[in-house]
Amino acid sequence: MHPAVAQLSVVMPPSPLGPVIAPPWTRIEEAMAVGLPRDYRDFIDLYGDGAINDELGVNYPAWQQDDTSTLSTLVDVAEEDNGYGVYESLEMPFPGYPAPGGLLQWGGNYNGDRLCWLTEGKDPDDWPVVVVFRHISDPSWRRFDGGMAAFLLAVVTGTFDLATTLIGDAPGEARWTLARDWIHDYGFTPSARYVHAGEMLRPGGQGLTLAGGVPVSLRYAEGLGGDQELYGRTGEVRPLIEPHDPDCPAATITLAGGGLAPGMMAYRIWAEATIDLDNAPGTLALELLRDRTPIPATTSVLDNYGQTLTIITKAEITVAAGADPAAVQLRVVSDQDTDITVWDLSLHVKGTLATDPQTCPTS
Repeated sequence: MHPAVAQLSVVMPPSPLGPVIAPPWTRIEEAMAVGLPRDYRDFIDLYGDGAINDELGVNYPAWQQDDTSTLSTLVDVAEEDNGYGVYESLEMPFPGYPAPGGLLQWGGNYNGDRLCWLTEGKDPDDWPVVVVFRHISDPSWRRFDGGMAAFLLAVVTGTFDLATTLIGDAPGEARWTLARDWIHDYGFTPSARYVHAGEMLRPGGQGLTLAGGVPVSLRYAEGLGGDQELYGRTGEVRPLIEPHDPDCPAATITLAGGGLAPGMMAYRIWAEATIDLDNAPGTLALELLRDRTPIPATTSVLDNYGQTLTIITKAEITVAAGADPAAVQLRVVSDQDTDITVWDLSLHVKGTLATDPQTCPTS
């Protein structure tokens, strides 16, 4: 295994859904008419197709469905990008692949940032990484003189200074979610969004008055997925996030650990509330509780042009396979004993099947 992939596997373990079925590399490279870096091949063989923190994905090199295979996906996408003049429009000093020294994309995130190889030189193992940023202009791109696995290691350990731009700022370890490999399709990981059970009104309306420190009644709005271990195997889905009935509001959301030992579910939870500044009593916060105990979380506050405040609180909890579900609640708290008027309030949950740290290698 490539040394950088081995190091990466220590700080970001592969999914316990493995072992991953590798794609046919010889056929892929023949179809692409180009060799691919060893660290990329080793990464795909170990991790499969998926994403880091449900934010940054590594592009899979090929696609198989039923009896049909597409073996030149990376090159096909590059040629399509060239047709649209993507890198010219982004004012990159490099052309797109297959021009000599062109950019060949191998990953990206949901914010539209691109991770590319700069295909200079004859040996793919020597290709550096170029990051093309979609929404920042200084810098609009960044060169990393190392391979893709070394770059991902720098991102997940935070030594790359713009890491949070690429994988988000949710707390907790970097998590890899396996979506599929050459044979299996594991479907969607469990996720859900809840809103306050009452009617939500924007500023200018009446708003909602909540009792400070009391768990908020939540209504299920939407969601996907279930017990990911069963996807591509039995076809059965056991919901892990309850309740999921929009007609039954509840103050408590339960998060289960699934049944894949020694795996666990790692849930990223974030809550948002918008509060009118004219009705903001003292210092406000959103508080997440697990089994009635506050969860360590990070909070950010956005001032919306001096009219409203948006409070965002993020946390991560883990639930071991076979363990009792975690009971999660959300409440709005203030340093003053008073009711609080909110204009919007929502709770989001996203689960990733992860490896129990006690079973991970330590060196």
